Amino acid sequence: AILMGASGTGKSTLTAALLTHHARHVGPAAYITLELDPPEVATRVIGAHHGASWTDVLHGRVAANNMTEALPERLTIVDGGSDPIAALTSAVEDLRAEYGSEPILAAVDYVQIAGLRGDDVRVSTARVLEGLRVASKELRIVTVGVSQSSRQGARELRTGERIGAETLDAGAETAQIERAAYLTLALGAARPADPDGWAPTELSIGKSRFGGGDRVIPVAYHGAHGRWKVLGAAQLAAEVRAARTSE
Repeated sequence: AILMGASGTGKSTLTAALLTHHARHVGPAAYITLELDPPEVATRVIGAHHGASWTDVLHGRVAANNMTEALPERLTIVDGGSDPIAALTSAVEDLRAEYGSEPILAAVDYVQIAGLRGDDVRVSTARVLEGLRVASKELRIVTVGVSQSSRQGARELRTGERIGAETLDAGAETAQIERAAYLTLALGAARPADPDGWAPTELSIGKSRFGGGDRVIPVAYHGAHGRWKVLGAAQLAAEVRAARTSE
């Protein structure tokens, strides 16, 4: 799966929320981080759990025992280093040795940074995506590749111009993003936050090889502590467009 969005829309915190939920309720999860150091990812998980900002966590304003409680045992956070696919493979093998056949969810955040390891960003990003696709099949896991949007894609996602199936090619650097993915997700524009700090936004399902594509899920993001919540059932993109027109 590919999760796309413009910078600052909460891709990393949504990824952390998906993995944390999976680790608590379903099976092991591996977060392969390239943008942030593993402790920084951990602070975001802790902050979201306790309704605190990640800077509050870093400054020790959350008790140490509460930090431990917030991190699920089945969640591992790993530095992707210079070879995120090798890091992913190693993390999954360790989890499988400990947890057996429990279903594993993994994420690589984010694929364009992995692509920077090569001389040509587009070619190397495409190579990383293909490597993730092959590794996921061989390891029998679901992997979420986090992707920056292209400049034009970011503008159109932020304004809400692209929703549903229109979002599947919004990723930056390579068309391999939509070709490799079984599922594409894209974060849209956040509307003004309510008095409690929740900003409604949209999570579009662009491509889905298993059905249910071209849909929009209403969600909300709390920027202060990085929590996410689903506001309702997925709607057909055409219905969302029609509702906007009637407004």
